[in-house]
Amino acid sequence: MCPSYLRIRLPLAEALKRFADWIQLPPPGPPQNTAWNKVLDLACKDSDWWCRVFLFIYESGEWTVFEDQSGYLSTFTSDKWLELAGLDKLVLAGYNDSIPSGHLIAIQQGQIIRLNNK
Repeated sequence: MCPSYLRIRLPLAEALKRFADWIQLPPPGPPQNTAWNKVLDLACKDSDWWCRVFLFIYESGEWTVFEDQSGYLSTFTSDKWLELAGLDKLVLAGYNDSIPSGHLIAIQQGQIIRLNNK
């Protein structure tokens, strides 16, 4: 597994738009309501293999949270995360248990305040 957890201090609608613009992909399809423990089933739907980027996105207080089980969010550099964050707070944490490796990036007011890649 190589899950990542991204949170940005923005309302859901604004975070989704910024994320779609930043990632340069078409806007995501309509949201699908699902239980947290059914996310992996949806990621592998119509296939025996993980075949797509799959994010579980929700609001938590003032934050929008993107949970990624596909490892896709781990492919970006800290410079790209600065671009997404702008002047808003952003935290990214993830790991890959097959390598093993992990990372933590915290951004505030356009500055990286914590960077750890192991």
